Amino acid sequence: MKFRKLLAAGLAVCSLLTFAACKSDSSSTNLDDYRREDEVGLTTYATKNGGTLTFESIDSDSVRITAYAGPEQPHEVVIPATVPTTRDGSTTKKVTRIDSMAFYSLSNVKSVELPEGLEEIGQLAFAKCVQLETVMFPSTLKTLEVGAFHGCEALTSIDTLLADTQVAEIPDWCFWGCVSLKKLTVPARIKTLGIAAFINCSGLTEVTLAEGVETLGVQCFMNASSLETLALPSTLTNTDPMKDLAFYGADKLVAENIQASGAAAEYVKKLLAE
Repeated sequence: MKFRKLLAAGLAVCSLLTFAACKSDSSSTNLDDYRREDEVGLTTYATKNGGTLTFESIDSDSVRITAYAGPEQPHEVVIPATVPTTRDGSTTKKVTRIDSMAFYSLSNVKSVELPEGLEEIGQLAFAKCVQLETVMFPSTLKTLEVGAFHGCEALTSIDTLLADTQVAEIPDWCFWGCVSLKKLTVPARIKTLGIAAFINCSGLTEVTLAEGVETLGVQCFMNASSLETLALPSTLTNTDPMKDLAFYGADKLVAENIQASGAAAEYVKKLLAE
């Protein structure tokens, strides 16, 4: 009997010790959980207008914007130069890329301000943003990818892209169907305009390509049906408008409204003889 009492007492003590140990472990685990939660990286950023940018890390210093969701009514989107990547805001990273299709087919985006430090805009990043009227491009921008602004019907100007950035090529289909563009002045820094880069830009009335521009892609300005004034550089390497169809459908072009010299002059002769 005495032995049973001692055994019961021993078991009770063991139970209490086990419970205490479990409780202690539980408290420790919860504290660790809180610490880990503080260290978890953020992947979204709230904009001033109530929108949400989603991003992911590229490396230890930079992120890319992968998606955006915002109010239904057309509005401006201001993308920050940096975003916090920890809950306490102690760590930030630079926004250096707008990823492929990040803003694809968003009809609620009216204007976009891109930050200094941004270097790349991915494929179809803003394509089909049918109410997008203006984009402020940063001087740090180096690369546009295929179809980045394809189908942006309300886009009225890309002057800051052409004048102030480091972009050396307008890629294929980049501004396809941007029917509200009226005038383009392409600087010498931009050597190549890609395949169908400005196809179906039926609102274009004036295009000036500076000395230094070398290549027009196939169908580059095809169906620019309002185009009346054109200046081509002597540096142009295109030789056969019948093959490249760069100005096919630009039916308002006449000789007196075309400036060209050197190889470009020969190109124009063939163009007008089509």
